[in-house]
Amino acid sequence: MKSFKVNKYITLSLKDGKTEIYVNNELFLLCKKLVIQLDEFNFEEFEDIESIDELVKRGSFPNNKLIDIPPEIEFWGHCSNIQAWADNNYNPSLIHSNLAFPLLKKLTDEGDSKARIIFKEEILKRLEQSNETVLITLLENQYLDFLHGMIYNLYMII
Repeated sequence: MKSFKVNKYITLSLKDGKTEIYVNNELFLLCKKLVIQLDEFNFEEFEDIESIDELVKRGSFPNNKLIDIPPEIEFWGHCSNIQAWADNNYNPSLIHSNLAFPLLKKLTDEGDSKARIIFKEEILKRLEQSNETVLITLLENQYLDFLHGMIYNLYMII
């Protein structure tokens, strides 16, 4: 079994050919496939992309096909992605929001103060965007509950 420690909260492990994310030594989830490989021949196609979510929404992948990546190489790709995400203050643009938000929530629940700040800031950003789908997601996952103290403090100031 291979293992990679991102920080004191996050560890990735390769078990039976699958990459698993652990938070505080508790299995959080299995990673999905890596979906894109940029090289010198197609890099310009993606220069205007600002997030992984944008890339997925655009639906533009090189040659519109996935390549089969050996599990160990895919594991190190996931490790690199999560490490970059953590090193860049848990920047949600660097990984898909379907992973970023639940992972930020779990890290917040586990006491990661940096994650708590970023999580609240990102929820507020999404509220400002007023996208119906995003608002429904925020409500369904009860992410707005994390703003309770913040909203109360704003109310008291006003």
